[in-house]
Formats: sequence, structure tokens, C-alpha cells
Amino acid sequence: YEYINVPTYTYNIRGGVNYNEPIARNWTFTLQYNFTYRNQSKEQEAWYTNDDFSHDRTRPIGALSINSATNTLTHRAGPGIRYSKKRNTLVLRVMYENLSRYGSFANGNNVSSLVNKQYHSPQYHAMFRYAFNKQNSLRIQFSSNSDAPSVTQLHNIFDVASPQNISVGNSNLAPEYSHSGSIRYILSLPSKGQTFMAMVRGEYYQNAISASTLYNSRGWALPDEMDGIVIPKDESGKAYRPTQITSYENISGMWSVRANISYGVPLSFMKCNLNMTANVQYSVRPSAVYDAGNSPAELLENVANHHFSINKANNIGYTFRLALGSNISENIDFTLSWRGTYNQAWNSATEASYGEKIVNNYFRHTASASIKWIFGPGFTLTANAAYHQYIGFSNNYNEQYILCNLYLGKQLFKN
Repeated sequence: YEYINVPTYTYNIRGGVNYNEPIARNWTFTLQYNFTYRNQSKEQEAWYTNDDFSHDRTRPIGALSINSATNTLTHRAGPGIRYSKKRNTLVLRVMYENLSRYGSFANGNNVSSLVNKQYHSPQYHAMFRYAFNKQNSLRIQFSSNSDAPSVTQLHNIFDVASPQNISVGNSNLAPEYSHSGSIRYILSLPSKGQTFMAMVRGEYYQNAISASTLYNSRGWALPDEMDGIVIPKDESGKAYRPTQITSYENISGMWSVRANISYGVPLSFMKCNLNMTANVQYSVRPSAVYDAGNSPAELLENVANHHFSINKANNIGYTFRLALGSNISENIDFTLSWRGTYNQAWNSATEASYGEKIVNNYFRHTASASIKWIFGPGFTLTANAAYHQYIGFSNNYNEQYILCNLYLGKQLFKN
């Protein structure tokens, strides 16, 4: 067995300046600057344990004894303009982001790596809110964001913490860039206690950072090195034989779209509130799959050269939720709810292998009830129960269980 101690130290510094200047009636010019500095260090120590499971400092695990440090400095600045009149608002803003990331890594086997990267990205944000009247409003929003690769994803070092699932970074990764947009309509009738909301949201990712996998189905031993990167050995000096090897690649084509509708209405005849929500979501998430080659010598060749095929994981989900909440008195309150999700999932790699689309269908739902009762001189009784069921139609899987909780409290102090 292995004993691993991982003390981690982190601190952050943030600051910023905002400037606002009215330039016309209802119009304001804005200028923003902010920065963030983050420092994180890790001093991981690892040893093999004795027969009584006590750790033995005379038997360190060099590949898992790691000292690492990461420093990230981010600058963001840009102008914008804002229009506001009554309940109508328009916001337009562009930003420039500069991110510097420095990281060092060294383990007990005298393997070290340095990362020194700088990334630049323009970003935008636009929001328009229009109120037809006090009850009806429409909001449209578009924005972008960038996410730089972490130092772990950039280090060209083999991580053997899990011998059956070994990973290695990719120093050539670029930041992923995302675009999102949404349209939301709200109808609120306070006099009747009714609320209706409809929303559509979509996201698209450029250069998405994907965890990419090589399946070592033949159980080949890892070579001594990959493209000049030394591959560690186990305690006895033998090469690892992992079932899979993971690295990271930039892949475009990840996107999702979701539509949501909700409605809330009071049921005065039973002093309760009824809320209903329905949504549908479709997502496509590509990932890279490496070919293991035809011999042990070719095992990591495609990882080193970034040659891979793309598998697209497709998922469609339909969700409906129904909740009934009481409004009987201040001393008793209960909630009944049900939520169900039906999913269809399939992979393009499976379709390419079998010549047909194989769809996995599964259904998950939860029915729950809770009650809170305040009685006597400050006593509170809270109880809840939930029934969970997961059904896999494609593989005849059926899992179900019930969770119950009961709490009793007593108020000791006033207010």
C-alpha cells in the first residue's frame, strides 16, 4: 500500500478600478480594469507502507513525491457603454485579457518540468432587457469567456498515482474559448401570485480542452520514454502496464442548447403553491481517442504526435419537476415534489464500429416529501423522505432506494 501526504498552500490577491462617466441622457461610458494573482504550492510526500500499514520513510515513492508551485497573474481591461431608461437596459462591453501562468514541478526521481505561458484573448458581453410593462419583460444576453489550461494539463510529466490510469500533460495546449447566448421571457402577476418563465440558452466552445484516452487493451508495457519524456518505473523497476493512458487535446465542436419553461400558481382552496418546470437539453461533447498501434514500440506514438480520432458523445435529456408547497400556517409547513429525467445517449465511435447508432436510454426520478412542525415551547420537528429510482432500459438495470431523515430541535435563546 501507499501513504501520501499532500499539504497545499494557496493565496489570492484581487483588485480593480471602475470609471463611469455620463455622456448623454440615459447613456453612461464605463472603463474597467481588474487583476487577479493566485499562488499555489504543493509538497506531496509518498512512501510505501509496512505490513501493519504504517508508513516507512525509508521507502519513498519518488514518482509520487512531488514539489510543485503555480503562479497565475491575470489582467482584464476594457471599455463599455450602458443605456438605462425606466425599466429598459442595454449594456455593451469588450474586454482584453492577458494571463501569465508559471509553474514548476519536481519529483523524487529527479524529474522536473517548467511551464511559462502567456495567453491573450478578447472577450465581449452584451445584454438587452426590455420591459413591455410591469408584468412582462424580455432579456437577451450574449457573452464570451476564455479558460487557460492548468499547469497539470501543461506539464510533460507522467503521473503514475493510479498505475492503471496513467496521465501525461500536453505543453502545446491553447486556451479554450466559449460563446454563450440566452433569451429569457418572464410574466409575473403579483395580484394573482402567478409567475411564468421561458428561456432558451446555447453554448459553443472553440479549442475545448478535452481529456483524451488511449486504451491499452493488449496490456503492453510502457517504453522507457515518450518523445524525450522519461516514463517512471514501479517499485521493483518494472515498466507499468496501464489499462489506459490519458492526455489532453484541443478539440472544437463542443456545444449544447437548452430550453426551459416554468410556471407557478397558488392553489387557494388548499392553501398551497404549485410549481411546474419542464426543460429539454441537447449536448455534443467531442473527445480524442488515440490508437495504441500494432506493437509495444508504437504504444505512445500517437500520443506524442497528437494523432487521434474524435468521438462525439451525444445526449438528449427531458426533465419535468412538480412541487407542491404548503402555506397553511407559521407553525407547520410541508413540501411534496417529484422530478424525473429521461435521457438518450450515444457515441459516434460506437456507431462507426458497429455501423449503426446504438442509443442508451435511461430514466431517473425522485419523489420526496418533507414537513416542518413548530410546537410547544420552542420545539421543532423536521422530517423528510425521498424515493430514488434509476432505470436503464438498454441494459435492464433497475436501482431504487429510500432515504429518510428525522430531526428534533429546541430553541434555547430568544431571537
